[in-house]
Amino acid sequence: MTMNDTGYVALTDTTREELRERIALAQNRFDRLIRTADPLARPPGSRWTVQQVAAHVLTIANRYYQVARGGMYHPADTPTGVAALNQAELEAALGPVPELADQLRALASDIDGYFDTLAGDCPTIPFHGGGFIGGTTAQTNWLGELLLHGEDIARAVKAPWDLDERDMLLIARGLMQIAPIFLRSETPA
Repeated sequence: MTMNDTGYVALTDTTREELRERIALAQNRFDRLIRTADPLARPPGSRWTVQQVAAHVLTIANRYYQVARGGMYHPADTPTGVAALNQAELEAALGPVPELADQLRALASDIDGYFDTLAGDCPTIPFHGGGFIGGTTAQTNWLGELLLHGEDIARAVKAPWDLDERDMLLIARGLMQIAPIFLRSETPA
């Protein structure tokens, strides 16, 4: 299978069934962690607290939810724009962590249903930088948001948080489609 019609073979193969299972596990782990973590704890070297990380992950879920409902989120044009968008959206979403967790849980089945409608690597989903990503990449991106931000929270509260090698390989697979969007010469910083 090739990605982005480039003729290059994807880093690893996967199925919707595998991604559904891994995303569900990651969502449950993330949910348990944010419900027990000190909301004011801050991961070393981060500007965001646990509460802000949870709000950020909720904003990503909201983006997928909007697209699933036939709407559109407003992707940023530049990497700097992504950071500004993430900050603005998380500030708008801030609330008590249990409420953020409940909102994430409420969106999970709709996002899962949306992912069930996606097929393959054909880049049809609008993404930042004027690019598009495929269905598999959308799913591995969501998996990465849950696991890597879960790790941020775990570091903040000194909790164990294992990152499974297979999960990391799947996340890297998605990054193979996302990275070229920002590495194009015409993409401004």
